[in-house]
Amino acid sequence: MHSSFDAAAAEFDDRIKKKDIDPDSFFSAEPIFQQIIDQRLYVDRMNAVLRSVFDRATRTNALLTAGTFMTLHSSEYSTWVIMEHKRKSQFLYMTPVHSFQSPISGSGYAIDRYSLIGETLTNQISSNTKVELAQREQVKTNSVFKKSAVGEIVDTIVEDLEVRSLSLRVSSKPLSDFQINFDRENLSVFGITPVNPMLSNLTTIFDLLADVADAPSADYLEPFINHEQHFIRWHAMKSIYAIDKEAGLKLIDRARDDPHDHVRAAALETLSRVSA
Repeated sequence: MHSSFDAAAAEFDDRIKKKDIDPDSFFSAEPIFQQIIDQRLYVDRMNAVLRSVFDRATRTNALLTAGTFMTLHSSEYSTWVIMEHKRKSQFLYMTPVHSFQSPISGSGYAIDRYSLIGETLTNQISSNTKVELAQREQVKTNSVFKKSAVGEIVDTIVEDLEVRSLSLRVSSKPLSDFQINFDRENLSVFGITPVNPMLSNLTTIFDLLADVADAPSADYLEPFINHEQHFIRWHAMKSIYAIDKEAGLKLIDRARDDPHDHVRAAALETLSRVSA
């Protein structure tokens, strides 16, 4: 038994670190997460975070982000947050992290579990891939549920928005470089988002340039068509195409030989649509 959140989180990280060659070892640490829930160790950690802010040792905006009430612990191996569920997300997000989560206020909530249709692997997802609702579960306060990083979406359903609904969640380090976003209506792929915030910001800049830039900006975008991440390469090509269609089409035509199948498929689909 642990006497503090910090001690429990440290053992949680240590257990994962020792078995780092097996990503699924994350789930072997569930008893530690359950102990933190049962003993409400997260409350002492929340108090410590507030003291740190009061002492100006921590910036408040480092703790508060969209959809997150408070970050309790972040390491190379895990991230612990208190989440507030206030609204339905725009998309269904297939995040590349293992996680445990538990309602810690109110009477709990429902969750919807979605899975990939067929036996599609995450690294083989295309624009035609869809998910389906596998089941709905009712989760009671202080009960723990888990989510796999591979091919699974868990969507929290909060029916009474007048009642504050909080959860404690711990996530593993990302097992891939991007999350996949699915449309809530037709359950098909809408797009991908880089897990790395710097890469996410980079794609946002590409989008902004595509909307407002002129020809010289294409010269600054072009080096990114050789980026190591395939979605950055494709995003750069799309933005160049939006600025200079002739130059963009040449790059997209060359992308038919890209080393990544997602880029090759997107290039072929774009060329087919343009020539139709």
